[in-house]
Amino acid sequence: MTSVHNAFMGMICLIVLSGCASEDLDAFAACGPTGSYTAGDYRYTYTTSADAGNCAYAQERAHEAREERREGRERRKKAEERARHYVSGAAQGDANMKYTAGTYYEKGSYGIGKDMQTAIQWYRFAAIENSKPARAALSRLGQPVPPIADAYKTDIDRAAEAFDSGREKEAFRYWLAAANKGTIEAYDKLAWMYLNGRGVAQNDREALKWYTEAAKSTASADHMIMVGAMYLDGRGAPPGQASDRQALGWFKKAAEKKSAVAQTEIGWMYEHGRGVKRNYQIAAVWYRRGANGGDPGGQFRLGRLYEMGLGLPKDSVEAVKWYREAAKNGSNEAADALTRLGQTS
Repeated sequence: MTSVHNAFMGMICLIVLSGCASEDLDAFAACGPTGSYTAGDYRYTYTTSADAGNCAYAQERAHEAREERREGRERRKKAEERARHYVSGAAQGDANMKYTAGTYYEKGSYGIGKDMQTAIQWYRFAAIENSKPARAALSRLGQPVPPIADAYKTDIDRAAEAFDSGREKEAFRYWLAAANKGTIEAYDKLAWMYLNGRGVAQNDREALKWYTEAAKSTASADHMIMVGAMYLDGRGAPPGQASDRQALGWFKKAAEKKSAVAQTEIGWMYEHGRGVKRNYQIAAVWYRRGANGGDPGGQFRLGRLYEMGLGLPKDSVEAVKWYREAAKNGSNEAADALTRLGQTS
């Protein structure tokens, strides 16, 4: 009977302990011993809600719950005070303050009543002062986005306006000014202008410099690939093994970011022995990665290795398969290869 009784009481404690975690803990705060039983030399004191140890735990958790609710009320009060501060001071505040006031009115949060017209009004005021979130909010709400007031335009804004109006030399000056101030957004714009001789004399060295700055600052695979391609083509740096190794290094950085194009470029370097010892098998590995990532260049080149039996067993079926995949993704070389083999794309 004792063992049965122990099992029964253990079951009660287990059930009630689970309840302590899910029910209102305040209900357990006043629990106390109401009975006991003896099992051998051990005297077990229990309550109708939990054993004595669980009761102490429940009391502790009830205290913590009350503290959490009190802290929550204080946080809510501070948030409401902050909301009132933003709304009341928005007219004299900056663009961020006006935008934030708009969000309170749009959502109807922290004691501020929902009012879409007022929200849109504050978004417009902020947008005029060049708040990008406010301009995005107006677009999201299907509202016209007002032009930025001249006093709030940045070098980037002025550069974009000048470029769109065909004033490329003026755009170059603004982008250069922004880049020299450390505005990352200007780096690739400036690099593109140097690379293509737009608004400034063509200069590969300067283009490589600014693309490198963009790659380092943004950690963008596209910028890394551009830097690698310039080294590979000997643009902005002397052609040769040193530049080839630089190109491979940048392509590998981009490949680490899962760039299928970069993976294909690494395969090309191994196939042609640029910066590394020629190795068709390793080239095939990288081409396959690029191909599986959806790069039509990788798909075409993998098919070519299969067709020629370079680094892979010669296999016309696999070659046609990859040529078709590449052609489907826009590769003219693959379409020509299929025609040459008498196959359709």
